[in-house]
Amino acid sequence: MISRHFHARRQSVFLLTGLADASGTTLGPAILGQWIGHAARWHLTWRSGYFVAAAVLGMLVLWALFVPSESMGDRQPERTSRGKNIAHTKEVLRDSAFCTAVLLCFCHGLAQAGMVAFVGQLYIRKVHVDLAHAAYLLSAEGAGIVGGRLIFSWITSLWTIPELKVIAMCAAAETAAFTATILSPNYLIGITMFLSGGVFISAVGPSLSSYLGRRLPDRLGTAFSLFAGLGNMGAALGPYIIGVLGTDFGIEKGILFAPLFSALLSATGLVRYLREKSLYETA
Repeated sequence: MISRHFHARRQSVFLLTGLADASGTTLGPAILGQWIGHAARWHLTWRSGYFVAAAVLGMLVLWALFVPSESMGDRQPERTSRGKNIAHTKEVLRDSAFCTAVLLCFCHGLAQAGMVAFVGQLYIRKVHVDLAHAAYLLSAEGAGIVGGRLIFSWITSLWTIPELKVIAMCAAAETAAFTATILSPNYLIGITMFLSGGVFISAVGPSLSSYLGRRLPDRLGTAFSLFAGLGNMGAALGPYIIGVLGTDFGIEKGILFAPLFSALLSATGLVRYLREKSLYETA
């Protein structure tokens, strides 16, 4: 929808709309951490907190079902034959820009989900923090994402910066921040580094969506559907891979897999940007 209605300023709009998600990422772990820490005093279990979160998600689902598409400025979709849909899918899957976006999203999801899943356990074992302080690490990253998206939406509204260039630079800074978080000798430095990692990671997801919208403007529906399914496999596999490595080699070594993939994200984005640089210069 953003690529269709705000094509010229899609990069800034993707960053601005990402603020809502980032705000939830900030508040959710902090609230749930406090709930887990105090639930026993109210004769409740930690599961009740997840039931409340599930109720909120249920309300969002109902809202999405009953809001008419016409209110969002959408026209009724044209009916296409099954053969034409299959042909569009094959075209998208063969597009090099789509394959690049999926690879970048895979690395991005694996690095972020892997860090989020295990950084709390790392600090519980390494620095001996309690559950609430472990949850604050996730809230710090979420706060960094909120601040980062505000900053980068302002920057991209003033200057046109190629999406792949943003991804390459921010992923490099993210790699350094994640590595510093893992190797940090105390909690204060670690949470500061994880917050800064959130600032830089905030620009990657919206830039990927903006890149896909620019390169595949005629097949947005098919492209984004496939992108969401294939690209997010990294977020699904990240915690599992790091968990297996952590079991075999220790969580301190296994979690290093996250910054490794964020470094791969930066390198891939840079290589692809250099290959497509002429497209930006002629645009």
